Amino acid sequence: MSRYAVVRFNGGEHQQGLLGLLFLDPIMPPEPAPDALPAWHVPDLNDLLLHLFLLHEWNPDGWHRIDGSYWTMPVQVAAFAAAALLWRSGMHRRVGAPPVLWSAMAISAVARAVRDYVGVLPAATGMLRAYLFAAGVAIWLWQQRRLSSAQLGALLATALVIQCFHGPWYAVLGFALMLGAMCAAARGPDWGVGVLRSLRRPIFWLAGISYGLYLVHQQIGYVVARTLSEAGVSPWWLRLSVVAGVALVLGWLLTVLVERPAYRRLAPRRTAPAVVRPTPSVGSHGTRGTFVGGPP
Repeated sequence: MSRYAVVRFNGGEHQQGLLGLLFLDPIMPPEPAPDALPAWHVPDLNDLLLHLFLLHEWNPDGWHRIDGSYWTMPVQVAAFAAAALLWRSGMHRRVGAPPVLWSAMAISAVARAVRDYVGVLPAATGMLRAYLFAAGVAIWLWQQRRLSSAQLGALLATALVIQCFHGPWYAVLGFALMLGAMCAAARGPDWGVGVLRSLRRPIFWLAGISYGLYLVHQQIGYVVARTLSEAGVSPWWLRLSVVAGVALVLGWLLTVLVERPAYRRLAPRRTAPAVVRPTPSVGSHGTRGTFVGGPP
């Protein structure tokens, strides 16, 4: 979508055929128009390969993100791989959750302190943002009553301190409000009151497509917003509504056509556990167990 639209934004045209649309250099005018807006980057095959192999953060001066939010991809893969290795090796039983979470916080703090000396290594490996996963896991463990409130408060306060080095004060404030909302949702009361009760089903639906929505909303949103602006759609609220609607549709399609089929293919099939139901015993006043869903 970016290649299809951005070349037009820049005043050029694609070479003939599907290959020209997807990969070949576009045909650009020799000189841009005097009133032309700044040119957008047109993603090329190099950008695509770097993103597919999660190498796009290793060369920040020589690449452009296909989508501005894709800096999180190496962070996610690194965190999930580390969690899988901890689980597979049994370290989670021997070490325990709090030391692992504090180690992640320490890794992020050290990575932030040394990033000026070691280049892109902290960002490209996910170490720079490990504190975000530690905060999320801490809230989940606290919700499961497996982490004390004091430990949670200390971990979240540390995460906010680290966040201070990654953005302006309003970003830190927004991060703090988000963490508070997550805690309220995790262990607060059942919020099924008033208008929230009627919003329960839409919220569940949005949660189900949230990752697909995250993957498509930013860059495609910019493209749709500019297309609407050039088409003369002036009310900002109308442009925002259309952008949100397009993101919802594409996020839903990505979920039902890619994410869920891939999960069904990759995830191991689970057999239902045996359930014991008490049934009257023949010829006596007692009961005996009948196995349902599996052999005894």
